[in-house]
Amino acid sequence: MRTKNGVLVLSGYGIQIAVRRGHLVVEDGVADERRRGGFSRISKIKRVVVLGHAGTITLEALRWLRDVNAAFVQIDADGNLVAATGPTAVGDPRVARGQVLAAENGQALSIARRLVSEKLQGQLKVLRRLPEPKEARGRIKSALALLQRSDSFEHLRHYEADAAKAYWRAWEPVGVGFGKREAKRVPDHWLNFRSRTSPHTRSPRGAANPANAMLNYLYAILEAETRIATMVMGLNPELGLFHADKRYRDSLACDLMEPVRPAVDFHLLSILQTRSFHKADFFENRQGVCRVMPPVTQPLMLTAVKWSRAVAPVVESVAQTLLTAKPRRAVSYKPLPTPLSGRNRSRGRSRIRGGKAKTTEESATTAKRSRRVTEQHDAIRDWECYHRGTVQQDPTVFPEQILPRLQGFTLAELAQATGLSRAYCGRIRSGAAAPHARWWGVLESLQKG
Repeated sequence: MRTKNGVLVLSGYGIQIAVRRGHLVVEDGVADERRRGGFSRISKIKRVVVLGHAGTITLEALRWLRDVNAAFVQIDADGNLVAATGPTAVGDPRVARGQVLAAENGQALSIARRLVSEKLQGQLKVLRRLPEPKEARGRIKSALALLQRSDSFEHLRHYEADAAKAYWRAWEPVGVGFGKREAKRVPDHWLNFRSRTSPHTRSPRGAANPANAMLNYLYAILEAETRIATMVMGLNPELGLFHADKRYRDSLACDLMEPVRPAVDFHLLSILQTRSFHKADFFENRQGVCRVMPPVTQPLMLTAVKWSRAVAPVVESVAQTLLTAKPRRAVSYKPLPTPLSGRNRSRGRSRIRGGKAKTTEESATTAKRSRRVTEQHDAIRDWECYHRGTVQQDPTVFPEQILPRLQGFTLAELAQATGLSRAYCGRIRSGAAAPHARWWGVLESLQKG
């Protein structure tokens, strides 16, 4: 039993997590197909994720995870977050006080407006990869303009909900790939994304098809990472700024994960466009709810670290904003520590190294380029988790079967289909570069409009 990207995923029944002779000892599986493993304190575990509800974890094991600065996450069979505990918090009481006062001093509305705006801008980027985004793009741009003038949470929620309807309507025709034989064995409503609202619950919960079930799983992982991040920064994950406070819901975590949701959507879209599924990858229970099975949940859970990195700057920025809210008397605040993203550490190193200081524009360009490179590496690693060892990676497939078809498409069409730059698409079309195998299926399926 091994970890991947620092994430240890356990699933099945009779899961056991304990400590013996200083090692974390785990066991999972179903019936006679059991896995057992042991991990020392130098194993670099970042997350222990349990998928299911049948098993035990000892108090000593929870302390062991805390000692090595690792998190524990539990997600049930329907993709709902059950528990998420993380490393020690920064613990600045002024941040918690600022969170409580935010609703009274108007800061909650300002933060919520910013978070929703970032989410809508992210959705516009996702729409570039969808087949018919024109209507949705117009509605979202209109909502962006209106929310800048919104002076109440009611207006903000109305604009966000209106944009969401158009956005998810653009997702409905997105297909879910099954082989020809497999497609005949699954229900028809499994073959497309369809409505984001489940017919069983009248909400996104209890998804009726694989695409929405996978998205629920990814959102649960993001919620867990956001909850952990809020606790590290000394925030109360249950006390929301935008989402109304409800029992058994981490409303602040739901607030802060909003700007990262489009990145999760884009990740799912990439999976749907590049992977072919089997009927055994999903299971429909007696109530008609679709559940994701271990062959698919395992790679999904490995994205935890990716979402941890994505949500870190959002949480740190909001915590700093709450800390520097205008008090009754002038107070000088030092910047909060940045244990999630390490940005303060990076700035400190830059000053020590010396040399010519970068301008704000240069720093932003460097950061943007770095994010793109990281996203590309993450996407390749995620794809290979699903496709390792398949015939799609045969190096002769692209030059012999795909490259000849690309000559009839413009660089703009290739860039829109893949999300790659026009310059790189030009190199691909000329045969000077071969794209990673994760794009072969997308390029092969291109059709002239």
